Amino acid sequence: MRPLGSSVGPMGIYSEHWEKYKSESVRWLLYLALLLVVGLPFSALVAIGVGRVTGSYPVYLHLVLLAIWLVVFTKTAIRASRVNCPRCKTVYSRGRGVSNCPQCGLGMLQDGA
Repeated sequence: MRPLGSSVGPMGIYSEHWEKYKSESVRWLLYLALLLVVGLPFSALVAIGVGRVTGSYPVYLHLVLLAIWLVVFTKTAIRASRVNCPRCKTVYSRGRGVSNCPQCGLGMLQDGA
């Protein structure tokens, strides 16, 4: 319950933002898993299918499909690592050694004041 006249609930200033961030993060990780489990074998199956129809294995087609998969996978991974800081609105990518906002120093999932 919120106190009268207060816009901050009992959880904290940035709790809602971080809860939304966590659910979106899980969704993007599921997209990455789906691309890995379905997308990569799909490119091989398409190449094999075309090879059976034409009589020779289409190496260049398979390489193009793999390149497309790699670009989509990379863009999805970059998007999955993106963080919007709720304090200063800076967009940054989390990763090894980067867990705080580079602009204001707010930590990941920190409720901060």
